[in-house]
Order: sequence, then structure tokens, then C-alpha cells
Amino acid sequence: MTQRLSRRQTMLAFDNHQTERFTIDHGLDQGNPYSVICYLIYNAGLLQIPKPCLRELMLLFVDDAGVSVSAKTFQETHRKLKDMMTRP
Repeated sequence: MTQRLSRRQTMLAFDNHQTERFTIDHGLDQGNPYSVICYLIYNAGLLQIPKPCLRELMLLFVDDAGVSVSAKTFQETHRKLKDMMTRP
């Protein structure tokens, strides 16, 4: 795994411009078979944030996360979302 995460380089190309190669110091390559495992380990704690008894839900899929809450008013929905997003 260490080899897959070291000595990586890339370049960006857009609007008829191409950068020089530069070193990638963080993250995983797209398509890296380890990325799913690393994502699950790194984000496992996210599933402890929602409180289903308060009608809160969090969905994790591949490299995306989504939250959902239910309330009677916009203000209450906003408060619940803010509370979820700022929990330790």
C-alpha cells in the first residue's frame, strides 16, 4: 500500500493549458482498490452522528455522504441540520 501512495505525479489540462507534472502528497488515486476500504475506515464514525429517534438519517455511498432530517418547519429543519453538522 505504501508504494501505491508514494511517488505519484499528475498534471492538469484545461482550456488549452497544461501544467508541468507535480507531486501528489495526499489522497488516493481514483480507481485505487484500497480507496473503498480506506473510506470506510476513515468515515465509519459518521454513521454515529444521526439520531434515528429524532428522524435523522445519514447515507454513505462510495465517496459521498448525505444527511436528511425531518421537521414541521423550515427553521426547525435548519436547526436540526446545523446540529447534526456540528456534533463532535
